[in-house]
Amino acid sequence: MRPSSTTSDSSMSEAFSDYETEGTKSTNNNNNNSSQQFFAKLVRDTRSKVEQKTLEINATVQEKLPEWKSRGALYSTKAREASIEWSKKGKEAVDRWKKDRYEGQLTTYRPLQLPSENQVFGMPLEVAVTLTKLNRDDLVPGVFKRCIDYLNVVGIYETGIYRIPGSTLTVNKLRDELNEGIAVDFMETRPDPHVVGTLLKMYLRELPEPVIPLELSASWKKEDPDIIRSARSIMTKLPIYNLCLLQMLCQHLKRVADNERDTKMTVSNLTLVFIPTLNIDRALFQCIVERYQQVFETEDKPAGPVITTPPPLPQKPRNLFMDTQCKPKTSKKVVHSKTMSDTGMYLNKNPLLSSSSKTPPPKPSRTSLSPNLNQTSRQPPPLPPSKPRSKSVSSIRSKLIFSPTQEQELEDPVWSQRGRVEALNIANPATGCQKLIDIEDERRLRGFYDKRMAQEVSGDSLGDEFKGYVFRVTGGNDKQGFPMKQGVLLPHRVRLLMSKGHSCYRPRRTGERKRKSVRGCIVGSDLAVLSLVVVKQGEQEIPGLTDTTVPKRL
Repeated sequence: MRPSSTTSDSSMSEAFSDYETEGTKSTNNNNNNSSQQFFAKLVRDTRSKVEQKTLEINATVQEKLPEWKSRGALYSTKAREASIEWSKKGKEAVDRWKKDRYEGQLTTYRPLQLPSENQVFGMPLEVAVTLTKLNRDDLVPGVFKRCIDYLNVVGIYETGIYRIPGSTLTVNKLRDELNEGIAVDFMETRPDPHVVGTLLKMYLRELPEPVIPLELSASWKKEDPDIIRSARSIMTKLPIYNLCLLQMLCQHLKRVADNERDTKMTVSNLTLVFIPTLNIDRALFQCIVERYQQVFETEDKPAGPVITTPPPLPQKPRNLFMDTQCKPKTSKKVVHSKTMSDTGMYLNKNPLLSSSSKTPPPKPSRTSLSPNLNQTSRQPPPLPPSKPRSKSVSSIRSKLIFSPTQEQELEDPVWSQRGRVEALNIANPATGCQKLIDIEDERRLRGFYDKRMAQEVSGDSLGDEFKGYVFRVTGGNDKQGFPMKQGVLLPHRVRLLMSKGHSCYRPRRTGERKRKSVRGCIVGSDLAVLSLVVVKQGEQEIPGLTDTTVPKRL
């Protein structure tokens, strides 16, 4: 009986296990259905709420949109009105600042304005010569002669002279000073040659009458085979003052055209510049400039009317000797009898004195300290050969032949008053190189004169190897080693009270202040070394400056 019971127990356990499995499956299915229903309901509720909120927002927008539009238009109108008002105030402020600045310039540079009839510029040529001539025998106005004399020294080698205009502010300042009667000496002030050239053109342009009258200019015949004879015939009909002014101008322009390699100003270029200024025929101007020697200077006699000048006054003799042996001639002149009688008595009583009264006694020679030493054999030690102050000046005189007038011009302080810049210290930030270049010819540096620190200058004037280069002036030092200081707008050395924070000064103690000499930031000929930085590289490579690269330190 025992085995049968075992079989029944196993069948019952299998039945119960099958029932439990079916129950578990049914429970899981019910749970899944309930969760799906919950999430579906949640999605439906959320979607309905979103749609409801969207409808509410749309309704609100439709309701508030007109109000918002009107408010936006109001705000934009107010903003536009405010911007117009502020722009108007800004423009008024700028105009007020310009007016104050212009009045300040008038106060600084134009303290006096003479009547128009007394101004040098615009004055008739004959009146200008009478009132402003520098010497008694001059036949040209003083303003014109000063400009020509200065440009004959420093302008006949200047690149673009008469083509490049000068500073308008400086030209107007010089014009006002000359109109006020101030004797402006260009040899002392040394202005930019382009400024003086612009001033010269302005003076010629403001002459009330053309230098060559229109009726004489109209008589010029271009088809005449002998154009020199025709030009000379016109010159002979000119008034004396017009002739002298035109002759001096053409002589100067001929020198400028002869140096066209430096000035880049040919006769054609000068014609384009001076034809509107002088208001004469183009072919006539070219003829009198190109053939100046044949038109104005001939072996027979100069062109123009003959000038009869009185003979010069005899010079006063330096030494007057009285000859007592000669008897005075009788004259009706009444002299002081007592003085004459006393003098005669004194001379008669002293015959030695009367015979030797022609010449004073000789000056006694100095006695030497040692009587045994032969004074004639004493000679001062030989002096060492003096070095010329400017190599450029000595080199020019050794290569060129000048007339006595030109030699006198070369002795002017413009050439030899303060020396020249001896070297350029050029740095190239792109390669990290630095090079010191010696300068032998002073003319190469004239493009840098009167420039300030941090100002960019073209390097074309330094030579063909620097063509296309642009440099920035960064500093330098003068012959005594004093450095240039930014902000000191002077071309010479000054003493300033310096403290902590100033350049060119380092205090040793806290709160120390000291007066120290510094060089101004304007470039001049008294500098020994001028420091430059390459801003733009030109066509050619400079050995040791642009062809190699120096590695930077980390």
